Amino acid sequence: MLLIRKLLLMLFLVLAVSMISGCIRETHDDNRTSINPVQQNGKIVELSFSKVSNNQQLHELSSFDMTTVVKKESVSGGTVYIYSNKNDPEHVYGAYETLIGKYDLGIVGGLYQQMDESLLSIEEVTLNGKLLLCIKGVFGANAPIQNYFSQESGIVSLYLRIDTGHASIVDLDGDGNSEIVSSHGTPMRVFLYKIDKNEILMVNLNEALNAEDVFLEDTGIFRAANIDTSVIEKYKYQSGKLILQK
Repeated sequence: MLLIRKLLLMLFLVLAVSMISGCIRETHDDNRTSINPVQQNGKIVELSFSKVSNNQQLHELSSFDMTTVVKKESVSGGTVYIYSNKNDPEHVYGAYETLIGKYDLGIVGGLYQQMDESLLSIEEVTLNGKLLLCIKGVFGANAPIQNYFSQESGIVSLYLRIDTGHASIVDLDGDGNSEIVSSHGTPMRVFLYKIDKNEILMVNLNEALNAEDVFLEDTGIFRAANIDTSVIEKYKYQSGKLILQK
């Protein structure tokens, strides 16, 4: 009888030790899986930018018909004219007059009966300390285009042309250097431009996130979704990466 009691006691102790070890291991596993859900899910997207080529050279304009001017605005270093061409009933052209001469800016938008600010606008913007002239136009039903020009010592050159959507300048990661975000269409397609030293780089965020619809919220967060699912993910841009937000 005594031997049976000893065997039962040993069996009880073995079972108790086994249960305690299992609880400790389970608790440790739970803590390990909750350390960093972002890293666990792999939701840090490295963006692959491509260089934006700008090979257009601006030429001096000898003259143009002042009677066809549809918009005129004084800017730093000169005057900008937007005018039509009797040989082209569909487009408007730009000219930038400086102290040196008049520069032909080429086609800057479509020609419409009512050329209001939504169809054609001229403004000066600052991009990372660089003063630029921005002419916004629209082709056809709704194909926006933005031309950014720089001017130094009276010489005008094309800095950047964006025809991928409506563009806005914003410092996405708060590092003091602004990016340009362009968006267009339904579902929304979004392109991100950044300036790296003297190069302009671009990436398609729909392709980077494998998303049909991407939208930039007022908070600077990108919202990505696919039409056939209810899953919406939010990302913050940080130094060439998109980081999933909880």
